[in-house]
Amino acid sequence: MAAGGCADEECSNDSDCSPGLICVSTNECVPNPLLGYSDGGVGGNVDANGSGLADASADASTSFAITCAENSDSFDVKRVYALGKLSNGNDLQQAVVDLESGAVSVGFDPNADSASAVLRADGKLAYVDSGVLYAFTKDTEQVAGSTSMCTYPVFSAVENDQALATPGCSGAVPRSVMTAPDDAESLWYQCGQGIDWYDETGATIDRLSTRTPLRRGANSYALASIDSVESPGDLLIIDEGGGELGSASLSQEDQLLAYRSATGGFWLAIRRSGSGALERWIFRPDGTADSEATYPALPANVTQRAGGQVVLSGDGDLFMVVDDAREGTAQIAIAKLNAGGTAEVIYSEANTLVIELDGVTLVTGP
Repeated sequence: MAAGGCADEECSNDSDCSPGLICVSTNECVPNPLLGYSDGGVGGNVDANGSGLADASADASTSFAITCAENSDSFDVKRVYALGKLSNGNDLQQAVVDLESGAVSVGFDPNADSASAVLRADGKLAYVDSGVLYAFTKDTEQVAGSTSMCTYPVFSAVENDQALATPGCSGAVPRSVMTAPDDAESLWYQCGQGIDWYDETGATIDRLSTRTPLRRGANSYALASIDSVESPGDLLIIDEGGGELGSASLSQEDQLLAYRSATGGFWLAIRRSGSGALERWIFRPDGTADSEATYPALPANVTQRAGGQVVLSGDGDLFMVVDDAREGTAQIAIAKLNAGGTAEVIYSEANTLVIELDGVTLVTGP
């Protein structure tokens, strides 16, 4: 909070309170539990801006409950993570949640574009913030009261992140960032509203000029689309010299749900037009394509959410944002479909969550 501010000020709304405090029903200003602030009397840490920050001696009630779990600066490129706003009602705070272990990684500045996030081959998360492409470095959460409660690092969360060069943009905002499965330093990206693609040196990638790239593969292959990205029949594999190869085995009638680089080519998650079955196909650089596995159906009263993401993990499992109405009113959730196995809801608004699922981004490798 601002220097000289204190808790227990009288108020009618939050604007009457000093920074770091909120107005509660008793018309008093109290430390904001959503930001991890203290009033300087609990723990008493004050930063260079005069703001009191909760520290290890702070009571847990002054901090937002982020589980202090094992996490790191790098992620498993084969796994799927959820990036979204913290469920504390503060739109300025975001976190990455490991959907398998529940581990939480923070922090991001308010301008971080979660939709731009993608993992590199080395497990670093690349994302755009205020027109700059960064490689994420986890900030240290401060333990507050117990080892199960952590505060969000509010100030300058981006300062320890590595800025990545996008020389092709010349001041424009990089977008549509694509990483390679076999080279952590190699990046493809577009700039501003332009249609050209550039590499990490700033050179234009001419072979992509008339196609819509979807994923990068090993050995400079690219999965691209002729027109619609909704039909597997429109897919091409482009080689390093610009040669293009489609597959007669992929139907224009089926629905393309997700795609990912895989050993020997690209995995495609496809919903078949006749049966509605969900299948995983392998599309190879020689133009051949085959169905490899069938996914189980979603549980009863669980449906794919309109506009919700669907992604493939590096193990070939399918993750999708769904509406879960098994308990009556539909809740946003994330389901995991294991090829040849089970389909289950693994993360749901019906439970106490670290992040909101409305607008969540599913993040994984190339």
